[in-house]
Amino acid sequence: MIRFINITHLAGDKELFEGLTWHIRPGERVGLIGDNGVGKTTLLRMSTGETEPMSGEVVLRRHANIGYLKQEIQEVSGDIAVLEETMKAFQKEQEIEERIAALYDSVAHLTDEDEQAAVLNEAHDLQSHIHHHDAGSAESDAKKILVGLGFSQDDFDRPLSQFSGGWQMRAHIARLLLESPDLLLLDEPTNHLDLESIEWLEQFLTSFPGAVVVVSHDRYFLDRITTRTAWMTQKRILSFTGNYSQFLVERELQEDLMRRRYENQQEEIAHIEKFIERFRYKASKASMVQSRVKSLEKLERVELPAASRRVRLRIPAPAPAGRQIVELRNVRKSYDANLVLNGVDLMVEQGDKIALVGRNGAGKSTLLKILAGVLDYQGERLLHPKTQVEYFSQHRIDTLNLNNTLLEESRPAGVSQTDEQLRSLLGCFLFSGDDVFKPVSVLSGGEKSRLAFARMLLRRGNLLLLDEPTNHLDIATRDVLRNALHEFNGAVVMISHDRSFIDGIANKIVEVADQNIRIYPGNYSEYLEKKGVTGEGEADLRGRAAIKADNANEAAASAAANRKLEDTLAVIEQAKSDRGSSRRAQADDRKTRTKQRSGLRARMTELQNEIDAMETRFAEISALQAQPDAYSSGAVTPEISAEGKRIEQSLPGLLDEWQKVAEEHESLSA
Repeated sequence: MIRFINITHLAGDKELFEGLTWHIRPGERVGLIGDNGVGKTTLLRMSTGETEPMSGEVVLRRHANIGYLKQEIQEVSGDIAVLEETMKAFQKEQEIEERIAALYDSVAHLTDEDEQAAVLNEAHDLQSHIHHHDAGSAESDAKKILVGLGFSQDDFDRPLSQFSGGWQMRAHIARLLLESPDLLLLDEPTNHLDLESIEWLEQFLTSFPGAVVVVSHDRYFLDRITTRTAWMTQKRILSFTGNYSQFLVERELQEDLMRRRYENQQEEIAHIEKFIERFRYKASKASMVQSRVKSLEKLERVELPAASRRVRLRIPAPAPAGRQIVELRNVRKSYDANLVLNGVDLMVEQGDKIALVGRNGAGKSTLLKILAGVLDYQGERLLHPKTQVEYFSQHRIDTLNLNNTLLEESRPAGVSQTDEQLRSLLGCFLFSGDDVFKPVSVLSGGEKSRLAFARMLLRRGNLLLLDEPTNHLDIATRDVLRNALHEFNGAVVMISHDRSFIDGIANKIVEVADQNIRIYPGNYSEYLEKKGVTGEGEADLRGRAAIKADNANEAAASAAANRKLEDTLAVIEQAKSDRGSSRRAQADDRKTRTKQRSGLRARMTELQNEIDAMETRFAEISALQAQPDAYSSGAVTPEISAEGKRIEQSLPGLLDEWQKVAEEHESLSA
């Protein structure tokens, strides 16, 4: 589908990629992972041509089209409706179909055989490069996807400009899914989705026909949809078969394997150096010493793998509190005529780890703000005298002092922490080295959010109210924070769309729906079991209800399309029958091209088998070399080492040849 060949690229003074090579195959669903700042988004932009590599080559399969979801989009203005904007996915396709229809109509009026052949060939080429949708199924598909992503039927005709940026992003996702590109690039697609919409998107992507590359910090999402994991590390990509959880296991095995190879090689080097030192000045051993000196010089050194980040975060012990931290009684909240909460009763006790769940707009953030005491309401909020509330949301970054350094700002008033302790905490939130001496004013919005969260954890609150605390955190940092909050002795009430994060912390789920709440003991997985959620989620049921009325129209449209197709085929057959010798010549040409394609296909298969065999053998040799005492016991002979080196040198040439043959095959298929 697309190949990155020996890519080197810099971002400012920082080298992102050095000799990076990567191949995405048709139909693969790849999770692109790595620490913040390693260049994941840059690589996606290279795929679309928005960013040119400083050296190397990006090769896209001929006629392949790409759909790219960016983290941020330009907000829509004007009166275009939600459904109309989504249906733009078919705009180019409709233009092509109109051109095809015009070409078929013109055939009947042409008498010259060469002109007829040229027109029909153009129509055939256009037809082969579009996905055919009749108007009925296109609109029905659009409605299904919009409902799956959380829109209601009443939203279809509303101007998209009336919706928030998050909902506009959902409409943009719907349009991309409808386009059904050959390669779909998704950069943090779950950021603006609620849990229900995320689960619907997972189900959709598992049956998506094209290739998918997704950048996400949601490990549940990655586990559900990906078949391969591409890990960006040390300026290159390491590719693993399987989803994110399988990658973690495989990475640990490979790191252990490389560590053993390194240790074995160091043992071998020490043995050789000891021999050299012992017999360096003995003339009778001079040739043997010289031989070992040369062997050390030629030895390809095994590099010790960089240790995976294993950081432990301990949240300072909270201030003592009573058993009942905070209680809401008969709480009611409305925004103008929109009643959001009505008669809500909720008790938060010491040790509660509560996750608020529900659809976007159900009132989760409103409920959290009422618990925090930052929003007016009707009803009662009873706070224990010893309760110390700490509230975090993405909007709290406005409280930071922009003139302070990170280190200065991370120390809240009245908190006694050494610089070493503060730097350790900041390191957990991806601020390392001299980063801590930067002024807060130069930080991005995401970095300020991480700093505000780290600062909040030091204030020893015994009730933490967290609104999307995992935004702007990579997977490793989320895991660190999840473990810390799990061990935290105070109470936590949080909103998050990261199910792994919720599952690792929550002991109680509060579902916000229909202006009230319902409480479920246990974590998120147990909540789903109690709700009886199966593979067919609520979004699917709503989607079927929303488009049920379209079925009759769709059937009628399909019948009309079939009649049109029959008429078109009749025109084509009539035109073909008039072409005479031109048709026979084209048939001969097709036979020749078919024979050539068959030969190229056979060569591709032969090369692929050879590549697979070499990769398998190389893996066997690498595993053998990693065994303890592999060299001293004689298990790894010079012949085996030489074979491994030959394979390593031969593979790039075979891959290049396969690429050339594949491109030639595609050109004949066009």
